[in-house]
Amino acid sequence: SKYVPQWEELSIAAIAGNVITLSSPLRFDHLGARNAAGTIEFFPHVANLSRNIQMRSENPAGTRGHILGTNRASIDIRYAEFRSLGRTTNDDLDNTTNHVGRYPLHIHYLMGPVNVQNTGYQFQLIGNAVTDSEKWPITVHNSHYGLIQGNTVYNGTGAGIVTEDGNESYNEFVENFVMA
Repeated sequence: SKYVPQWEELSIAAIAGNVITLSSPLRFDHLGARNAAGTIEFFPHVANLSRNIQMRSENPAGTRGHILGTNRASIDIRYAEFRSLGRTTNDDLDNTTNHVGRYPLHIHYLMGPVNVQNTGYQFQLIGNAVTDSEKWPITVHNSHYGLIQGNTVYNGTGAGIVTEDGNESYNEFVENFVMA
């Protein structure tokens, strides 16, 4: 109960060559962790949460929107931002404003496009940022043969990236980052 997290949200004010200037100074020292020999081995994480393509709720304090891919949809979403989506709250469901299955980025019973040669992935989620979300920011539900790679999930409730039923097979979850 005494633990105070030290994550910080900052904006970039300028970039000049390999020098990045932040809009305000850091509040905490982020020194990294040293191994037994005293060498820095682990560095703090930095994540870019913005993207050029944004999907967000019109009113994050109201009934939130969500993205759903299902059936034979061709899903290949890369480097998009999903902000303030998903269930209205993480409270019990009421089926009026806090519906079951309303996850920010939801792959739901997806078979993908007809693929006679049975090659490639049925769906791809690559390099996306999902932030400020209620209940399972990236949810894969009874969908198979997907690539979920290089996504960043920040400030979501529940598991950041989840398979809903446990029967989901042959999905590849590669180098995703989930925090807070």
